[in-house]
Amino acid sequence: MEWQDVDWEGHERTVQVAGADLRLVDLGDPEAGRTVVLLHGIAASWRWFMQVMPALAERQRVIAVDLPGFGRSAMPLEGLTFDSMASAVHELAERLGLGAVDVVGHSMGS
Repeated sequence: MEWQDVDWEGHERTVQVAGADLRLVDLGDPEAGRTVVLLHGIAASWRWFMQVMPALAERQRVIAVDLPGFGRSAMPLEGLTFDSMASAVHELAERLGLGAVDVVGHSMGS
């Protein structure tokens, strides 16, 4: 499937993390091995990964996150720091029951 053919809104959702809304998109089969979590760079959103997500989702579950304070995610209550962003991603993985994941980051997201 090409990225232009994906119903992105149908795969988006919001999860409450650390008292704030965290927006993400979730593609692929949750039972197909380890999940890949994609983290964007500064001044971006999960949409940075739109073109690669369908190809990755052919083999595994792929979750791309709007980091706290970016895209459609709320600013974290404790302020925006690298520690708060890392904590939010960790809590998100726990809330979704992901277990061990592979993390791919771009720029600030790495």
